Amino acid sequence: MKVTEEKIQAFEQASGRSVGRDSLAGLEAILGNVPDVEPFTFFGYPDNPVFLHPCGTVVDAREGTDLWGQVQAGECDCENTAPWMRIYVERAK
Repeated sequence: MKVTEEKIQAFEQASGRSVGRDSLAGLEAILGNVPDVEPFTFFGYPDNPVFLHPCGTVVDAREGTDLWGQVQAGECDCENTAPWMRIYVERAK
């Protein structure tokens, strides 16, 4: 995946965080190992919110379930406790 200035600006605008331009070579090297996107079926989307963990795990979770509690607590199978980010997906036509 090629990291472009437009992608960086979009990320910075969406997240409110700044990306160090000197670390782009390392970022491109990491992203080069990321496999192509694979189709993902969400069980309850659009009724269930979809979340992305920093490790790359994507889930849809219904409020009141065990999975919902894990998402709210930042828990993931990768054992890295970090906040999940709510994402929005486009339905395939």
